[in-house]
Amino acid sequence: MKIFLLKPLLLSFFFVFAVQSAVASGDLHEALSKRIDDHAVYEKFVKTPEGRSNLRAYRKDGKSLYAYFTEKAVKDISSGYKKILTTLLPAYFEGPVPSADELDIHHDHLGGLVDAPGNFLTAYRNSQGHNVAVLAAKGGSSNLLKVIRDKGADVAEMLENFVSTSVEHIADALFEVAPSLLVKTHFSDQITRLMVLALNDPDQYLGRTGYTGHKEPGLKAKLEHKGIKFDQKDIGGNTADSLAELVRGQNKENAQRSILKVASGVLGEHSLDSHFWKRVTENPYGHLLGSRNPQAFVDIALNAVLSQKQAPVRASFLQQDLSHGAEANELWGSFLKTHDALESQKSERLPDVLRVLKIARDFEDRNILDGAKRGEIRTLQSNIFANGGTFGMSSRKANRDEVELMISLLTSLGKKKSEAGDSAHEIANSFFKASSHYLDREQEARLESHQINCAVMALHSIIGDDFNEIDKLLESKPRIVTYGSSRQRYDELMAMAG
Repeated sequence: MKIFLLKPLLLSFFFVFAVQSAVASGDLHEALSKRIDDHAVYEKFVKTPEGRSNLRAYRKDGKSLYAYFTEKAVKDISSGYKKILTTLLPAYFEGPVPSADELDIHHDHLGGLVDAPGNFLTAYRNSQGHNVAVLAAKGGSSNLLKVIRDKGADVAEMLENFVSTSVEHIADALFEVAPSLLVKTHFSDQITRLMVLALNDPDQYLGRTGYTGHKEPGLKAKLEHKGIKFDQKDIGGNTADSLAELVRGQNKENAQRSILKVASGVLGEHSLDSHFWKRVTENPYGHLLGSRNPQAFVDIALNAVLSQKQAPVRASFLQQDLSHGAEANELWGSFLKTHDALESQKSERLPDVLRVLKIARDFEDRNILDGAKRGEIRTLQSNIFANGGTFGMSSRKANRDEVELMISLLTSLGKKKSEAGDSAHEIANSFFKASSHYLDREQEARLESHQINCAVMALHSIIGDDFNEIDKLLESKPRIVTYGSSRQRYDELMAMAG
């Protein structure tokens, strides 16, 4: 990873046809040609093995009947398509378990599954990767969960991953069928899924006052009735009760901030190593903030790093020294890889080091940091700009996109430092740092020119077009090679950025 110097310079057709022709010759084709939207047609055909086979084989607009009506139901929920989907389901319960392309069951299309055999209930996955127990939990179907359990399936195991990642959909059905799952600990520091539920929906957890004025029992009351205790504390001394009250007593933004503090505090106790980012994505508090979304991952991860005790690897990761540069760069590499795995769209085509600078800038913009942590994030940026930090330097000319981003980052950094009380001299000086590597005279000149360019762009953000003032501020800096005045540098860099 490098920082780039700113320097001026026909078989398939036959198969489908054969299937459709075979179906077209039967009663199904004739019935559907007249009453395709009538669920009674499907009620008739699902009663015989031959009819069910024909329903599975039939294609409408190239799609299975179930896929066709699922698409229709998304667009028009009032048309009775849901009833057709429910009636069609039994047609798929024979033979091998169908793929999600053929049978994509949604949690609001669960009718008919109670008749499914046990192997179907345990093996089926829809397009989101959800199994039938997850669909039942999302749909609040305690009856279906009990059917799955009674057919020999391990409901708790089927729900294991779902509970830790999508707790907002857990319904009373889950409490009745697998209550022990809710209090299984996820980390040795005793953070529980129960606490996650309390944070996510405190009224569901603690109970709420109904229209009669009486308190409706919440999850806590239901599980206490089953003999489950609620005295566990997390690493910050919080209980499920205290966290639920915290969220309920604050507006959403403040509650989110409090949850972030808890999540980063917990993670801050772990060492900064190759497993750290996985701990971030698996942290149950983090799921409430969407830690499987790249922006929330960054917020939780960097807050956790900033919450850690001072250590050599941490210092190098934050670009405060170069003593553990190899470990720091390896950590940044795995950080970006984890970030990209969560990204639904392709990440920007930028060198990793520029992505780190942009991530640090955006992280600071989103988060409320105390003075020390804010200073560390700004030092990370200025040190990388000054000499490449642990990433090293490259003398190749930056392209237009790279120059444009660097100008934006330098402008933002200069304004923030000025607003924080840094003088123009302090801002300029932050970009002049010696390289940790031996440089010959020509390399030294290019590095110094790059540092002057960085200082010019940062100073321009607070001084504006008074280039005489910028030149005065930079006069004390030795120049091995002169590339002109600050005005000339500014104009050349802006031209490079287009």
